[in-house]
Amino acid sequence: MEYKNSWQSKFFSSLKSFPLKNLTILPNGIIVGDYRAFFVAIFHGGFEMRLVVKRGDNLVNEARFTRGPIYIGRQIGSQIFLPDRAVSRQHTVLYTTTDGKWVAEDLDSANKTYLNKLAIHKTEIKNGDIITISDFQIEVHIDDSDKLDTAASLEDTLHATLHDPQIIIRHLEGTESPLIRMQSKRAKDFSLVASAMCKCKNTEELATTLLDLLFRQFRTLHCWVALRKNPAGDMEIAKGRKVGGLTIRLEDLYLEPRINEAVKNQHYILVPRLPMQYEGDKEKINSAIITPIICDGQCFGVLYADNSLDHEHYGLSDLDYLILISFTVGAFIKNL
Repeated sequence: MEYKNSWQSKFFSSLKSFPLKNLTILPNGIIVGDYRAFFVAIFHGGFEMRLVVKRGDNLVNEARFTRGPIYIGRQIGSQIFLPDRAVSRQHTVLYTTTDGKWVAEDLDSANKTYLNKLAIHKTEIKNGDIITISDFQIEVHIDDSDKLDTAASLEDTLHATLHDPQIIIRHLEGTESPLIRMQSKRAKDFSLVASAMCKCKNTEELATTLLDLLFRQFRTLHCWVALRKNPAGDMEIAKGRKVGGLTIRLEDLYLEPRINEAVKNQHYILVPRLPMQYEGDKEKINSAIITPIICDGQCFGVLYADNSLDHEHYGLSDLDYLILISFTVGAFIKNL
């Protein structure tokens, strides 16, 4: 068939092609298929997949994804980073098709990719599968409870411009967890945190102080703090601020569900990128970090910070520094 743009168009003047019935997101990120499948895949994503990375009996990492490509390897910046010389820089990639299938493909790695103990080149992966790369085991958990309604109209699809962001949950237990790393400037930053906290007489003053510190040290778009003396009770103090000094509430935050998750499950969460957000949102969030305030296994509150597209996205080092602050806050509250 041949397609020709209207005379006002400044894109391709014409295009000759054959119609494609299905859509596939290839490992290199190129998307092929018809336009309806395109919008379904881009705006809805696939089934949520949770990857649990272990090394022996130790938990290394856990991450959630709604669509690929997901690169696994030794190269810094990989969605699943495996820091071991036996792992190739780009070892394996996972990607999706429109019918909700996840596919694993070995990228000509030196030591191969194994699925359920069998070496593979490219094959479909399913819930309960185990991918083995070197001595790392990656458990695959696929949730199909939110399976797409294939009868949805394109108009409905176009309004679904929000997909669940990828999150990284930081685990501090086990010898195989990634090393805690922080920029050297954080030493001076932390001394300012400790000094400011020592001047606080109660949780009200502490919350205000923490907001000021988060805003300055993390260059936030939004920051929010909640504190409680009783780890089994409701939050007694909750304060939030956005750039410009305006007050915000928890329900104003796009990542409210993740904040509640962090408190409930005591998860340290990094949201490295939020590539798509709801229509009409003028304050695009680039990334976010969330840490529960833990002391002796009990939760005394939560710290939240996100930044705008004007700043570089948060990384693990930023989350690690916020975790350090949260430990100090937890000890402070417990001993008030």
